[in-house]
Parts: sequence; C-alpha cells; structure tokens
Amino acid sequence: MHDEYVSLIPNGDILVHSGDFFNFHNPKQELKSAMKMLDTFFKKMPHKYKIFVAGNHDLNLEYDAADTSRIDSLLPHGIYLCDRKINLYDINFYGTPWNNSIGMSFYEQKLKSVWEKVPEDTDILITHIPPFGINDYGCNKFWDGETWICDYCTEANPEKGPVYHGYYSHQGCPHLKEAIFSKIRPKIHLFGHVHNRNGVVQHKGILFCNGALQYRQVPIVIDYHRRKKTFNCVC
Repeated sequence: MHDEYVSLIPNGDILVHSGDFFNFHNPKQELKSAMKMLDTFFKKMPHKYKIFVAGNHDLNLEYDAADTSRIDSLLPHGIYLCDRKINLYDINFYGTPWNNSIGMSFYEQKLKSVWEKVPEDTDILITHIPPFGINDYGCNKFWDGETWICDYCTEANPEKGPVYHGYYSHQGCPHLKEAIFSKIRPKIHLFGHVHNRNGVVQHKGILFCNGALQYRQVPIVIDYHRRKKTFNCVC
C-alpha cells in the first residue's frame, strides 16, 4: 500500500516512518515476510538512512519487539528503533512505539514510565502517538455516542464557551507532553497515529510534526542544521 507514496517523497539524507506501515497486518504472518515488505519499500527510497518506529497497526512486530537483532538482520535497508537511540550526522535520534490504543499492538498502560526512559540529550524524538493537544484531534473508532466538555479546548477558546468532543477527540498522551516540555526538550518531535492531522506546529521552540499521509498526501521535509541545532520546515 505504500508504493503509491514512493513518487511523492522527495530525496533527502534521512527518511523517518513513524508507524502504521502494515495497517493491521496479520499478526500470525511470519516476521520474515512482513519485514521483507517494509525493506522492499525502503530499498526503493533514495535516502541514505531510513528510520522506522512501529505503531499500533503494526501487529507483526509486537511479538518480536524485544528481538531487535533479528529485526535488524531482516531490515538491511532500514533502521528499526524500539526504545533505542542512534546518532546520525551528529544528531541524536530516539524512537519508541508504545501508545495508548487499547487492544492494539504496542499498547502500554503505564506510558509515563516509557517517556521517563527517553535520554535528555535527544535531538529528534520519534514516537507513534502525539502529545496531548498537538496535532492529535482525530476520530475515536470506539466512540459510544456520548459527548463531554473538553477542558483543554474550552480554556484555550474561552470566548466560544464550552467545547464538546465526541466522535472526534484528542488522541495524544498528556504524560508525553509533560515529559517533552519539562525533561526531554527535543528540537523536533516526529509522530503519526492520527491520520487526519498531517502537518507541523511549533510550541515553545520545539517543532512537532505529524507525518501521516493517509488523508493529506503531502510529505513533510525538514532541514535540520546539526551544528546550530536549528531547523527549517520546507514542506
């Protein structure tokens, strides 16, 4: 399904895929054949380095998430990050797939402990899910029909009065947001998960990027100046 994006993605030094490559692929499929699909896609891309962080749709990888050496061997054209860091071009990347989607792959109830493990010298953080309130407003497929007042949106727009959410609501993690602003302070945070919120936004000197391509097929290109540790979004 990713072949349609190959011609849309421009060349660059590093390509980052922040999860949901397989779209609920059969979890019983042999890992080897699943990784071959991902590696074939990466092989088509001209970038020198391709980074992959799994998402809640990538059921195949969850059963072998801890066996990173095996996954590495099956992904010669990519770099798999699962609670791992890597330095490329003197830039520190850290990737982690854990998310708040109950019943799906890489679900973790105690996400606060996950974010506490992120190194403080991380320049570019890659997660699957967004932080709460930042490019995270999407549909809730398990919506039960009820609506509620969103304190966050109501406080942000007091002139509009109470803001109600229901089928559409915030899908991000409050603990992730807190960790980013109080501890990690990356220059850039890359994520996906909320497929209808492709785009970038800056908060307190940090660039947040939702790179999902399902509904808005516009790849996001970021120039990062490694010496000055500054960025410019050219998308």
